[in-house]
Amino acid sequence: MKNILLLSLGRRPTFHKDGEVIPEFYIFDFDKDIYDEVMQVNMVEKIRDEEKFSSVDELIIQMKKDEEFGRKILSKQIN
Repeated sequence: MKNILLLSLGRRPTFHKDGEVIPEFYIFDFDKDIYDEVMQVNMVEKIRDEEKFSSVDELIIQMKKDEEFGRKILSKQIN
């Protein structure tokens, strides 16, 4: 089964001053519980550097833009 996702690899500076580097995945059109499951990830393209946002709302707006851009990148890879 192949799913398309976005990966954030960073310290989550909007929420933590000196956070640990962790991966966070957003899987497009997916709503199953897969905690503790093994995944294989192939990276295609970097979208942007990590940023600290002034609010959660600002972060959510950027995440929606990232998703839109990611879908455009991946549609070129698939077609």
